[in-house]
Amino acid sequence: MQPALRILALLAFALAPNLRADTIELTDGRKITGTLSRSGDVITIKSDDGKTITAKPAEIAKITLTSTVTPAEAAANDWSRLGRQVEAADELQAVIGLYKQYLDKYPAAQPSDEARSTVAVYETMVHNDPVKFRGRWMPRAQVGVVIKQWTDAARPALDLYKTGRMKQTLDAVKTILADDNQNPDALTLAGLAAYRTNNLPQARTYFTSLAAADPGSLLAENNLAVISTGQKQVGEAFQHYVKALQIMPGHRLLLDNVAEALYAYTTAGGDKTGAAYRALVKAYEPAETRLEETMGQSGQIRWGATWVGKDQRARLTKAQDALRDQIANLDSLYASIRRTLAGLDTQIRQAAADIDSDTQTIASCEARVLAAQGFRVDVSYYAALRDAAAQNRDRTSRYQAQLQMQYDQLASGTKDFIDQAQKLKAAFTAGGMVGQYSGNQRIIDLGETDNPPSPASVIEPTIPVVQMPPIMVNPPPEPTPPVLVPIPTGVPVLVPVPR
Repeated sequence: MQPALRILALLAFALAPNLRADTIELTDGRKITGTLSRSGDVITIKSDDGKTITAKPAEIAKITLTSTVTPAEAAANDWSRLGRQVEAADELQAVIGLYKQYLDKYPAAQPSDEARSTVAVYETMVHNDPVKFRGRWMPRAQVGVVIKQWTDAARPALDLYKTGRMKQTLDAVKTILADDNQNPDALTLAGLAAYRTNNLPQARTYFTSLAAADPGSLLAENNLAVISTGQKQVGEAFQHYVKALQIMPGHRLLLDNVAEALYAYTTAGGDKTGAAYRALVKAYEPAETRLEETMGQSGQIRWGATWVGKDQRARLTKAQDALRDQIANLDSLYASIRRTLAGLDTQIRQAAADIDSDTQTIASCEARVLAAQGFRVDVSYYAALRDAAAQNRDRTSRYQAQLQMQYDQLASGTKDFIDQAQKLKAAFTAGGMVGQYSGNQRIIDLGETDNPPSPASVIEPTIPVVQMPPIMVNPPPEPTPPVLVPIPTGVPVLVPVPR
């Protein structure tokens, strides 16, 4: 096989993993009629008589193809491919060239008339400083006109939105979008109004349309991420945040939202090996580094999902450490008290069991003594055993009562203790880790793409003064176990009855 033919054959395999062949010739001389498919470096040939043969690409000498695609189908397929090429092109002359290539190949195909009219429009536009705007080519001077048309059309809905009339805003934008469903101003207002009325599915629909109409809309991608989070679709939220970072990686509100999202995901035990998480972290970290440098120039330092000055951060860190230490001490003390209560509970249960045992012994011995009345039987052993058990039951009962009193006092004090601990933990978690995280991700509203709102302010916590319950400071003395009466030993003596 000539080198040129071998290259053409391999190129056919590289470009098309599945080919239909009339005749496949191998380097060993065999000729096979059938179909061919490729998976990596393995070629599978299925002959028309049902046999399957495998080969390597180098073993294919020649392929003679007979296409089963009609000319109309081929033209339609190439028209679809042309659309993708045109969408990706950044120069109008290149677009014109793509259309002309199609016309040269399919001069009589059904889409050719559209191709000719498009070429005619674009060739006229070439002399008018053409630009690609929102996926469409137009003269540069026309861009401003289109933007003004969108703005003017959406103004009534904008006025309604600014006055807080969300339902009326939605009604207004539906009319606007019926005339032009690509109007980004109307789509933006529709999404925002739907979100403000807590209609997340409707807001998602409008922002999705906005993202399609304006692929460079940071507002659309950020807000889709926030909505996805609200609908518990974390993976999809991460994907939208990645797109938003690609559009405007330095937007502070966007990066604050991502910080919130990553914190919520990791603290909930999210999988850090997941593709969506890793993709977001990869996009976020370099953008965050650059933002920290920018914010640092104005004396702002990252504090969770917001920003604070250096002095405030020092105070917040100190308060955070103090609260954390107090909580740790309270947790340790509480654990100790819980162990004490558990020990008391065990002793109370054991005392109750001992009382039950003594009660059974008393009843058993009393029965024997009563049964021996009228007979010459020595029951002094059972009487002594009964009396000893009765004394021990009384002493154990008093001991159990003392244990129960101590348990009740500790348990009552523990409730007050828990109230004090909750005050500390509430201060620590107010706003999330002393104001580091709010638990909320914010949508981008009108005007906030270019001018993001100020960072969320952090209210410095007042560290509560924990008043330890008196029972914790001076716990009741532990009851002393009673000295029990020794249990009599021996066996009863039976006196024979005379005959």
